[in-house]
Amino acid sequence: ANIEADLAGYKLAVTDTTLKVTTTDVGLTATPAAPCVVRDQTGQPDGNYSAQVFAYDRAGNLSAGSVTIPFVLDAAPPAAPAGLVVK
Repeated sequence: ANIEADLAGYKLAVTDTTLKVTTTDVGLTATPAAPCVVRDQTGQPDGNYSAQVFAYDRAGNLSAGSVTIPFVLDAAPPAAPAGLVVK
């Protein structure tokens, strides 16, 4: 967590399979070390993604990024159960 007096917030950068980066301002919370969850990926294609968090100050300066966290988006539901028999 960053405890600098001029800390203004955090930005979450998500990179998709085409290397397109989408940045979301996640603001400043009372517990900046709390888990950050990528909540809405509606409309995004399934695939491999990565995320990084950056701190920014009141002047708009960005910190170096956090470690890169890879994740897989898989929105397809599993197949329906088959071959069930009621006895």
